Amino acid sequence: MNEKFVLLLTHRRRFYLRLLFWSAIITFTIGCFSLPVWHRFTPISFLALALPYIVALWCWLLIADLYRKRRMARALSLVAGTAFFVLSPYLTYLYIYELLPRQSIVFFSSPIQGYEHRFIARTVTPNLLFLLIACLDYNFWDNTLLEVKMRRLRRTLSEHSDSYQLSMHFISNLLRMVRVNRLARKDLIYDFFDYVFINLYDRRIRVSLIEEWTQVKSLMYICSHRQYWIKGEEALEINEWNRSVPALSLLTWMENAIQYSPASENVPIMINFTSSFKGLCITISNVIGQGDTAERLNGKGLLLVNRLSEYPAYSIDYGLQGGSVFRLVFTIK
Repeated sequence: MNEKFVLLLTHRRRFYLRLLFWSAIITFTIGCFSLPVWHRFTPISFLALALPYIVALWCWLLIADLYRKRRMARALSLVAGTAFFVLSPYLTYLYIYELLPRQSIVFFSSPIQGYEHRFIARTVTPNLLFLLIACLDYNFWDNTLLEVKMRRLRRTLSEHSDSYQLSMHFISNLLRMVRVNRLARKDLIYDFFDYVFINLYDRRIRVSLIEEWTQVKSLMYICSHRQYWIKGEEALEINEWNRSVPALSLLTWMENAIQYSPASENVPIMINFTSSFKGLCITISNVIGQGDTAERLNGKGLLLVNRLSEYPAYSIDYGLQGGSVFRLVFTIK
């Protein structure tokens, strides 16, 4: 599939484009079925005929889009979908047999008493079709987008494997985990890889702390095989979240912590936010295996530490505690 076409339909504003895309297909389909009696239609009457189909389609696509959100939104989308499915025959009846005749537009005679089930079947069938379209839209385009992003990132990794601070082997493992684990929050994963992809090229980019931290939490979501303990996050003020940090800095150190810590609930990776007269301190500590100590002390994370030591706005302290716990303190002055 053409990559530019896929990216067009899967951009941040892709939902509105996809509404138009599916609406055009449904309108064209209605027009094709109406060809034998096309001479009876005026532009207004055809619009009146197509309107309930378009509205129903939009409702199902909106419900599917709502389902992409967090768990509470998912529950709300299921309630909304059930309510719309149950109420749609009644609403359609009011529209066709009450509202349109007042505008001198009549498509069907009133359903004969005892055959109301035929009318209900005629309203349920389009809803089932639109529900299927919404499911296809939800799964196909999202999976296609993820595949395109992963292919682009792999190509970048293979061409510039030595020029980035993040471990390319680590990112390759993330791509593999996303593919194998079939994680539900695809919107979160898209944003994460977009963020990495954009900031890989320039080591001088600065971003807000909240932007970097959001992607760190996405990394935690992807790497669910590790345990995490976070303290002090909720105590930070807005002005502290808006402090600037080097792009990919926290991600790089979290990469090291994830890569060298054991997958055990008893030894979580610990992240602690504290404010003091020295500035805002972010502490990342994790247990490492004895055999990983030398590699941990010579990884890309510490290359970044040495580079950031040139900037007076930041101070960094790191070292082993008790021979098995690596602790890094990043201070924004």
